[in-house]
Amino acid sequence: MSRRRRRRPDPDAPLEVEAYRELIPDFDRFLEVVRTKEPRTLRVNRARTTPEALRARLEARGYGVEADTHHPDFLRITRRSADELPPVSDTLEHWAGHFYIQRTVTGWAASLLDPRPGERVLDLCSAPGGKTTHLAELMGGRGEIVAVEVNEGRIRALLGNLYRMGHPNVIVVAGDGRFIPTGATFDRVMVDVPCSAQGTLRRKRGVIPVTNRRARRKLVEIQSQLLRRAIEVTRPGGTLLYVTCTFDPLENEGVLTEVLRDGEVEVEPIDLPLPHARGVTSWEGRSFDARMSHAIRLYPHLHDSGGLFLCRLRRRGDAEVTGWSEVPERFPDDALDPSEDAPAARDAPAGHDAPATRDAPAAREVIAEVIPFYGIDRTTIDRLRFLRRGTTLWAHALGAWPFEAWAAGRWRSVSNGFRAFDLSGRGPPRPTNDLLQFLDDGVTERRVELSPGGWIDLLAGRRVRVEGVGDGYVALVLGGEVVGRGFVRDGVLASQIPRGRTRWLRAAVELEAKADAG
Repeated sequence: MSRRRRRRPDPDAPLEVEAYRELIPDFDRFLEVVRTKEPRTLRVNRARTTPEALRARLEARGYGVEADTHHPDFLRITRRSADELPPVSDTLEHWAGHFYIQRTVTGWAASLLDPRPGERVLDLCSAPGGKTTHLAELMGGRGEIVAVEVNEGRIRALLGNLYRMGHPNVIVVAGDGRFIPTGATFDRVMVDVPCSAQGTLRRKRGVIPVTNRRARRKLVEIQSQLLRRAIEVTRPGGTLLYVTCTFDPLENEGVLTEVLRDGEVEVEPIDLPLPHARGVTSWEGRSFDARMSHAIRLYPHLHDSGGLFLCRLRRRGDAEVTGWSEVPERFPDDALDPSEDAPAARDAPAGHDAPATRDAPAAREVIAEVIPFYGIDRTTIDRLRFLRRGTTLWAHALGAWPFEAWAAGRWRSVSNGFRAFDLSGRGPPRPTNDLLQFLDDGVTERRVELSPGGWIDLLAGRRVRVEGVGDGYVALVLGGEVVGRGFVRDGVLASQIPRGRTRWLRAAVELEAKADAG
């Protein structure tokens, strides 16, 4: 009798969600939930507000809001109220950085990495910034975060979110995390790798994102490379968190099993105060490292959110962070140039580069000039340090950076903090929109607050007259929040908020106008 040969799986065949029936507990309930719309949830930026204050402000606008029972930093917008209102992203509170629209499940990544104030943290695949901004918030603005991203379009989103949320202790680096230099080490590393994104299938009403086994093998290779490089740049005794938003064991337990064989890290048991499943040690005839039972699997039907896999690792040994140097007084213009064939160098957003000097005298001169002009609270501005490159003065809260220990390669520094002053004009230093929004109520003079009707005229380019304000730059205020920069000449106000941002601001203004109308 001839044996029937086992048919090899077609490498181009799509993966079906049914393949996880034996893996996911209460699978029928899982299928039911993933075919429903995911709730809208917000992570409160505690650097700017509190859950109670944000909830009260949104409820005053008519949104139904409730505390999310699965994470203390999150609020949930109830569908019943939200259906009759614009998206919550149109609110002034969103523009002012009071919250980040984020799935509750992903909030546990930063919480489990657990960064401490003063530590040095690497976010290896950082855009669009949900986890990066959460890490910065947990660190209280103290310490340094290096946020690496290879996709130039996503870098723009990352920068926008960092500036909006007000986190000046972040260095953004354009480059492929697999090839990030190894000259400096970090206390903690977030390894949120690209994956097949099956945990987001609620956005497609239960239809799994299109992928196949061939594409999965490529993903697994990238994930392994990213994790191994992350381990290399973690100090002995430091912590890593491996994160995916997929259910696929080959991208989760499979990658970790292979990397654990290198003997560089140990799995650290974790637990969560919400329903979850443990990592698996076998699937479809494959066996995984027994320590995978210490990993966590979060499923949509267990907490009404998305899916996530998390495994915390600790590098063997015990040592201090190395390779970091204090931000110098001067830094050569060409010292940070990457190799010319680096895609990140060619495609980096125009106008962004590594600051070349920390020009302390120039910074003091600018500050001495602008503090009395804008009535800036000295304690607020003293939180910042300054770097000068060309005619731009950057503001940041960094004590050190790793660049002197990084060899030239396929990377470039995109931003260190945010642009604060333009020194190119003949007149006084021009404050940036980002600086004024960061300072907010720390700016006590030259604040111009308009009614929603006045804002509508201003954004439409119509003449808006203001009284009692001399010529020069002013802080534009909406609903008590500084939202950007304007300029007054002969009593006529003009907006200097970048055109690309005004669409979002216009939505907030219209919502304010609706609230005023009752």
